[in-house]
Amino acid sequence: MKKIALFIISIAFPLDCLMAQNQEKKEIINFGVEVGAYVLTKDVAPPENVRFSERGAHAYYIPWNIGAMGEFLFGQGMFGVGTGLRLTSYTAYYGGKKSKHPYEWNMNPSTVDGHYVSLYSIKQSNNYLGFPVTFRIFFVPKEKVVRPYFKLDLAFNFLVANKNTIKFVEPDTPLNYIDQINNDLGDPEKFNSTLDFAYGLRIGKDPFYVNAELHYPSFLLTDSPVSFFQTSDLTMLNFGFKVGLQVPISWREYKERPEVEEEIQSEMLPEGNEMEKHPIDENGAFKKDNGNE
Repeated sequence: MKKIALFIISIAFPLDCLMAQNQEKKEIINFGVEVGAYVLTKDVAPPENVRFSERGAHAYYIPWNIGAMGEFLFGQGMFGVGTGLRLTSYTAYYGGKKSKHPYEWNMNPSTVDGHYVSLYSIKQSNNYLGFPVTFRIFFVPKEKVVRPYFKLDLAFNFLVANKNTIKFVEPDTPLNYIDQINNDLGDPEKFNSTLDFAYGLRIGKDPFYVNAELHYPSFLLTDSPVSFFQTSDLTMLNFGFKVGLQVPISWREYKERPEVEEEIQSEMLPEGNEMEKHPIDENGAFKKDNGNE
C-alpha cells in the first residue's frame, strides 16, 4: 500500500506544478459516460458450511460498472483529473451459473454429524454507488486523432442494495432453509475501495471522443465486497475493460490569443475607403473632421 501511495504522489505532484507554472495553456472540461467489466474465474476457499462433491465447486466473480464522469484537462490537454458517479455491481456465483455438479451445505454445523442440503449454486449481487477519482496522462498532443494514455482510477464505493439467489437440487426444499443460508452467508461490506491501472486509446476529435481501456492490474484495497469470498482471494483481480464517450462542455484560456485581438480591432475599423475619410493619428484614434475634405 505504501508503494502504491508513493507512486500516486509521484505522479500527482508534478502535474500540480505544471498547472501552476504554465498559465497560458488551454483548459478543457469534458463530460462523458462509461461502462466497464472485469473477469475473475478461479478456485477460492469455500464457505465454512460447504462440503464438496467429487468435482468440487468453482467461483465466478463478475463485477461491472456504469458511470457519468467529468474530466478537467490542462497542460495543453496532456493531463487530466476527473471524478463523477459510478454504479458498480459485484455479481458472484459459488458453483457456477449453470452448475450440474452440486455440493452440500451444512444447515447445522454445531453438531457432529450436521444436517446437509444439496445446492447447485449460490449467487450474490451487491450494488455499490461510488465516487471515482482519475488521473490521466496522454502521450501525444491533442491534435492527434488517436491518443494513447495511461490512467490511475481510484474508487470509493458504498453499498446501496444486495440480494442472494440460492438454487437447490430438490425443488421442494423448505423455504426456511433459504433464510438460514442467507443468515450463514452474512452481510456484504458496506464500503469498499479499488485501485486500477489502465492503458487506453482516445479516438476522435471535436465534438466527441471515444475511450477504450484495458485495466490491469486491479487492486481491492478493502475487505471483499462478496460475503462468501475471502479478501485474500480477491486482492488482485484479473483483467478488465472499459469504453466511454466524452464531449467538451466548456473551455477557457488564461490569456487572450493574439489572433483574437486582431479580429476585434479589424471589426472596429471602418471598411473600404472610409479609412480615407477618417484618418487615424499616431495614438490609434480617429482624427477629428473639421469639415474640410
